[in-house]
Amino acid sequence: MSEDAAGDNLPALFAKAMSCWQDVRAGKDPQKRLDEGLASVKRAAHFLLHLNVFSDNEEHTEHSTLSLRYLAIPFIHAELLSRKFPAERDPEVRDKERITYVVRARELYQQFIRNLRDMEFPFAAPKVVDYYLEAKPGNRRERDTKIAHLKAMKAAESTLQEIEEVVKSKDLDEDDEMHREHMMALLHSYLLKACDQVENVGVELSMLEHVVRMRAAGEHPPSSQQLRDEAKQRKPEPPLVLTSDAVKSMAASGKTINRANFKLLTRGYGPIGAPTMTMEEVAQIEMQQAMEAQRRQQQEEAQAQEVDPDSEEASVAETYKLRAQDEWNDDHRRGEGNRYNMG
Repeated sequence: MSEDAAGDNLPALFAKAMSCWQDVRAGKDPQKRLDEGLASVKRAAHFLLHLNVFSDNEEHTEHSTLSLRYLAIPFIHAELLSRKFPAERDPEVRDKERITYVVRARELYQQFIRNLRDMEFPFAAPKVVDYYLEAKPGNRRERDTKIAHLKAMKAAESTLQEIEEVVKSKDLDEDDEMHREHMMALLHSYLLKACDQVENVGVELSMLEHVVRMRAAGEHPPSSQQLRDEAKQRKPEPPLVLTSDAVKSMAASGKTINRANFKLLTRGYGPIGAPTMTMEEVAQIEMQQAMEAQRRQQQEEAQAQEVDPDSEEASVAETYKLRAQDEWNDDHRRGEGNRYNMG
């Protein structure tokens, strides 16, 4: 039997690697499919290099849609490799082995990004991707850049989903332009994920290297139990109360207050957990809510006085009230409430 007949060809290997990657992401026998996927994607990368499918100084417009899909081979390889963890129990050996996986995965992500840039894809312009090719492990993007990147990812995924629905709903020829648009949207989505992973994997790499250096210097990184004990012993931060006088004082000192993204650098507060209203504003809202509740109660009492308690209308109203109470009791069993931390 020939190699092609046995499925050892570029299309078959690529399909096998893609299938394994999707199964790993879905949690279907991840360890077995991970090893199978790595074996297939390595063979596919070897075939791609041997067949010289992509050459230097070529643009994406010079290749067919079927050929463009093979640009994703480094990305799939990196995705699988970044999910591989050593089976070694010795922490020192395990961390060093994991570092080799992480370094190689980061290189593959960057190779994928570089290939798209060099082939002049419109969404892989140098001003967009060069940062991820030059960033050192451990570097983090600014918050605004992360938010813009997240919005771009959501928009790309939405576009990809719309195109996939059109492709599935129609019987299109292989050379149809819609298949080309689908491949472009797919590569765009992969590119944005690869950019994210360059940073994420880089952060993991810097942490692993720090742990290895600590061990080499005779220090031992704290265990998870030690970290939990330290967190319990740490004194909680005192509450930060924001008053209208404090707001006026900050405004007089020239500081700007952005309620949508309140941040006090000196206290370490971020946009979540920081006050967004003054005490006076909270009190005003609570007073309005109390007055509204009191107004509703007065209206209900006034309506009740207008109805004769011995009338048929009052009897029907009482029946509906009791029925609603019984239904509520049926749906809300006694003691169901908040069961958190109750064993």
